[in-house]
Amino acid sequence: MEKRASLLKKILMVVLIILLLAILVAVIHTMRNFSIIRGLQDKFSAYADSTNYHVKTTTTEPDGSKLVVDFYQKGDKQARFIESGEGDSLVKLAIYNNGERIDMFTETAEEKIATLGSNNSTLLEYKLYNALETKNMGQTLFLSFLARIKEGEVDGKECYVFEHYCNPNVMYGVEENASFFEKDTGFELKNHMDGTIIEREYEFDNIEDSVFVEPNIGEYRLQMD
Repeated sequence: MEKRASLLKKILMVVLIILLLAILVAVIHTMRNFSIIRGLQDKFSAYADSTNYHVKTTTTEPDGSKLVVDFYQKGDKQARFIESGEGDSLVKLAIYNNGERIDMFTETAEEKIATLGSNNSTLLEYKLYNALETKNMGQTLFLSFLARIKEGEVDGKECYVFEHYCNPNVMYGVEENASFFEKDTGFELKNHMDGTIIEREYEFDNIEDSVFVEPNIGEYRLQMD
């Protein structure tokens, strides 16, 4: 009876040790991820209020089709250029906001259309956002526990690669999800999502005024919005 009690005591001790080790590993894992996330959030904050920048987003679908979007802002001026398809199916869309009105120029293989004074401001809506942002510290800790973070690289830039970071600001797929955040800036440079690849490039404080010069209206057919 004493041997049985002693054996049970040893088993319970082993289980307790394993449990404590598991808790310790979870705490270390969570605090490491929390430190990385907070560090990236702080680095991103240095750019959050910029009004002179360019973001290029290239989305490549599993079938190889691409969507390329360039967004520029300088002060109260904005411009967005969108290209999709190729060859005869190529569609180009240029949208300008000069601070007073929004003009839109559409170009296909068949025609060119200009819409002046467009009311569709949603096509120009863009904001530098912190993809790692959370509502509060508790949510950050919880997501830190769930996330798997390893090191990686995008075009020679050192990154942290996030998997299972279930934040609504981060696009993630059902079977595949990986987001690459640049260590030096906190920017999301690349996202893998169920075969879709989204790549982003950023530049700041060197946007030329020539970007906001609209094309020759004489080459387009005017259309009312």
